[in-house]
Amino acid sequence: LELVGSSWRAIVCVAFIEGGWTLGYLSLALVSWLLPDAFNLQILVAVGFLPFAPLLLLLTESPKWLLATGRVQECKDAIKKIMKFNHIEKEIIIHGEKDEISSKANFLDLFRTPMIRRNTIVISLAWFALGTLYFGLSLHMPEFKANIYLIFFLSGLVEIPADIIPFVLLNRFGRRPNIAIHYIVGGLLCMATAAVPLGQFEYEWPIVVLAMCGKYISQVCWGIVYLYTSELFPTVIRSVALSFACSMARIGSMLAPFIAYLAEVNPVLPIFVFGTITFVVGLQTILLPETNKKKLPDTLHEGEMFL
Repeated sequence: LELVGSSWRAIVCVAFIEGGWTLGYLSLALVSWLLPDAFNLQILVAVGFLPFAPLLLLLTESPKWLLATGRVQECKDAIKKIMKFNHIEKEIIIHGEKDEISSKANFLDLFRTPMIRRNTIVISLAWFALGTLYFGLSLHMPEFKANIYLIFFLSGLVEIPADIIPFVLLNRFGRRPNIAIHYIVGGLLCMATAAVPLGQFEYEWPIVVLAMCGKYISQVCWGIVYLYTSELFPTVIRSVALSFACSMARIGSMLAPFIAYLAEVNPVLPIFVFGTITFVVGLQTILLPETNKKKLPDTLHEGEMFL
């Protein structure tokens, strides 16, 4: 995100990053069908990244981060490398070269000042709720009497439009309305499963449809929340904030299987709980500032003033 302009941030986050996730998700249904043995499947998944590992050599450090942390010469070297790759020859002039920041910024800076602390708490809860909803629906969907591989594949198929439509909405209407509306609607869709009578429909298809819609919404939210988190926090702690938020999502995903056990009480209760958590967090996202088409903050001071 630090290497592209504001209008391209949504495209990079939603179309490229989330699109790759969806491709892997769809592939897993076929691979797991061909390799039903869990051990072999785990080995294949573990080594699947190796053919793409050499691509990491093409990456360069973010010039924006290098400049924000006072590493001006390294910043110039990174820009030269990018320009050489793109066959551009220009003089590099960096205005206002100064060491004003802090390579000293660390995890505790996420909680030291009120505005950044508020953003940290709200966005972390958003990641937690999304991890619970997404992985909860992914794991719990096969509990209905249908082919496990087919349901898993269909739940991934609904993610394809979720990787295309959102970046248009994000650039047109902004980040805050999109995250709030998608969280609230996604939560309500999952909560609506409680209103569907059990045993009245073949394969409980209305519940599956509602859950699929919730799954679609959750995939849209991944792109939004990833983009929003990266834009909310200043450059010097952006990676720290994103790592912490991702950790909260992992906690939510670890909690999801335990919530799924509520199916022993009522088959739709887990989905209702997933939806309730998402709905409540969606209401809290209204507190976050809008970041669409704004310059990303670099310093802690700029991050605190980012309203």
